[in-house]
Amino acid sequence: MMNTNSANTNNGSKYEEEDGGLNLAGKHQSSFADLNYNSSGSDFARGGQAAPEIYRSLITKRREMEEEEEEEEEEEEEDVRIEVDISTFGAAIVALRVPSKESEDVEDVVLGFNSVEEYAKVDDHPYFGVVVGRVANRIKDGKYTLDGVEYKCDRNDGEKHTLHGGFEGLDVKRWTLKDVSESHVELSVLSGDLEQKGFPGNCKISVVYRVRIIERAKIRERKKMSLLEAPSCELYVEKYASLTCEFKATTDAKTPICLAQHSYFNLSGCDSNEDVGYHLAEFPNVSKYLVLDDENIPTGEIRECHEAFDFSEKRLVFAQLPPMRTPLGFDHNFCIDGDNFSRSVNNRPKSYFAVEDSNYSRHASIPSTRFNESLTHCASFESSSSGRTMDVYTDAPGFQFYTGNFLDGTTRGKNNVAYDANTGFCVETQWWPNAVNEKDFPDSVLEVGQTYVHNTCYEFGLNKGIGASFVASY
Repeated sequence: MMNTNSANTNNGSKYEEEDGGLNLAGKHQSSFADLNYNSSGSDFARGGQAAPEIYRSLITKRREMEEEEEEEEEEEEEDVRIEVDISTFGAAIVALRVPSKESEDVEDVVLGFNSVEEYAKVDDHPYFGVVVGRVANRIKDGKYTLDGVEYKCDRNDGEKHTLHGGFEGLDVKRWTLKDVSESHVELSVLSGDLEQKGFPGNCKISVVYRVRIIERAKIRERKKMSLLEAPSCELYVEKYASLTCEFKATTDAKTPICLAQHSYFNLSGCDSNEDVGYHLAEFPNVSKYLVLDDENIPTGEIRECHEAFDFSEKRLVFAQLPPMRTPLGFDHNFCIDGDNFSRSVNNRPKSYFAVEDSNYSRHASIPSTRFNESLTHCASFESSSSGRTMDVYTDAPGFQFYTGNFLDGTTRGKNNVAYDANTGFCVETQWWPNAVNEKDFPDSVLEVGQTYVHNTCYEFGLNKGIGASFVASY
């Protein structure tokens, strides 16, 4: 149950000021405690310069789990909790805190920095937690042709290709707070006509970050009360803390678009520096991936997942590595099976249940999308040391699985930790890389009058019974 001491903002929403941030529910210490609140306006200030605002969402509920043992045990309660810090700089997820199997205290599981200034150092910024676009991932040779016109983009990837929209991507823009409640934050930004080199049209973009508790029905073997009892199963409800990321965009001229959330996760803790190769992974509803050339550009071939790319069953991330690459690791697009496999950005997701904007109130108890019905389960991860689990659901045609290969220890993040290679992984749900130049890939060119819709849900839980058998083989 939420307990909030509230005050009114200019837009009528309720919040609590704390440590230079807006605490939307609950008390906790600010990750950006060195920022000072400027009471004369809504921005934070340092040295007279307006800095991005930090909005935080916290949802805390309790769950009761009954365990049937051969000996009677008392009913026990466990917390299902999630805390999220959001910045208007790049619409970044600054911190995401969830419990572990060892402690009821929450711990941050995303890589990042301690101050806004560090996020603004574009030259050294590995896109920690930000929204990337207007076109996420790579565009071959930094150019494409649209309606007979050739557009040239920034070549910021090896001075040859375009990566995440170029030098002036959405990751370095100051987003505007559009709406806020106890459990969500909505940010918006205008990507102007050719403001990002090579991308036509005025593109209005919004993202909603929403936290909630999700219940999922599961089946397990019922524990026998006696040796004579026949084997049986029972239905039970598992609760997960979730963070959803909801993108929408419109344009006044045809333009390629692909937005992605670029958080680096380490389920053992953001400052553990643990190799994510020790994480367990499984990719349900994934049977194909895109083959890459030596410069990480898709060749156009869509290949069946096999050997290193086969995550159809739970395994260690680095139980098998992709063909020799420097640096080693995954940086590949996996194609998601199902109705959205070939979805155009101009089409709504299949099984999409949206509430009409005219009827939708931000105070309503229902979300704008019924995520449990519209999203496909595409990835699952577990940390053997913390017991944390993360499941990813999306309506996008694919996701980039990146294992932090280019982190090299020179970037220092939270708590002055030097992030070494493979100490974080990304699951960037997206349209396929270089789709604007590949006619057989899902269409990524947004038409005038259409709305780009892209939703992703990250669900966090605990597996206290995790074993060491997988880790021993790594």
